Amino acid sequence: MEINFTEPYGRLYETIEDGELEIFNFENEHGKVKNMFIKKKIPLDLENKVFFDIVTPYGYGGPVIQETTDEEKLLAGYFKAFSNYCQTNDIITEFIRFDLFENTPVRDYFYGDVMMVGKNIVRDLNLPTTKDIRTNILRNAKTATQNGIKIILDETGEYIDDFLEVYYSTMERTGAEEYYYFDKTFFEQIHETMKEQFIYIHAIKDEKIISTALVLLGNKSCFGFLAGTLRDYYDYHPEAIVQLTTIQWLKDKGLTKYILGGGHKGEDSIYFHKKGYARNGDHLFYVGKKVHDPIIYEKLIDLRKTFGNFDIETSFFPKYRT
Repeated sequence: MEINFTEPYGRLYETIEDGELEIFNFENEHGKVKNMFIKKKIPLDLENKVFFDIVTPYGYGGPVIQETTDEEKLLAGYFKAFSNYCQTNDIITEFIRFDLFENTPVRDYFYGDVMMVGKNIVRDLNLPTTKDIRTNILRNAKTATQNGIKIILDETGEYIDDFLEVYYSTMERTGAEEYYYFDKTFFEQIHETMKEQFIYIHAIKDEKIISTALVLLGNKSCFGFLAGTLRDYYDYHPEAIVQLTTIQWLKDKGLTKYILGGGHKGEDSIYFHKKGYARNGDHLFYVGKKVHDPIIYEKLIDLRKTFGNFDIETSFFPKYRT
């Protein structure tokens, strides 16, 4: 099971999402399915009841088949059982960020709406380190080495304060949403509950960390979780050597896929920057949306309208949270 389907990973987001992690296990004669999600109270007062919606933890997730002899029959049973569970527990909507690889059958048979929202970049770690990478990145990495930049591999979080300095300055510079300003306790939770499942790669210049990346490690796949570079050191190209070192380290560990993610808004500059490390690494990213109680859903939307500043045509889901 890859890291984004594990309980320690899911629990990272309870505070951020203001909800509680729950795990729904289903089994019938055709196999087993596991679904891990964050259950959140809907912050609208309707009918003097508490209603909920659910969302996968940040990144990739959703129901995943653990074993099966017949995918279609297994999933038919799962979807029926989970729909009953949601209706019984006043769960109004479900939002899934599908994994790029692990739950494709769930997406194919999904009982709600499936949307392709963009492309993510995945580096094939079976390739030689310098293959399928833009030439200018290789030149930049060479320049970084010539500029005296060194690399530190940190598997404990020893340099967390230095990492946060780079991370927060990068978030501020790029205008990131408040959601992505994870606090120090978030990373300390990673260090404590996900030992040997993460690594920081730091670039050092004049005894100062100037560029850094945090990668979360699964059995075969891993993903670049967060990264950043101090503005004053761009011309030294430290990020190139950070990423090439990361790719080689992951290869040596026997991992096969390095997920770099996508852009903030489709095929933007961030997307094309990541694509430089895997020119043929495009993978489509999908989300799933399911309304389990259409009547309450519409009532919640009507209630949300009364607060004003509401666009009925919004693509945001669920609409009552826009």
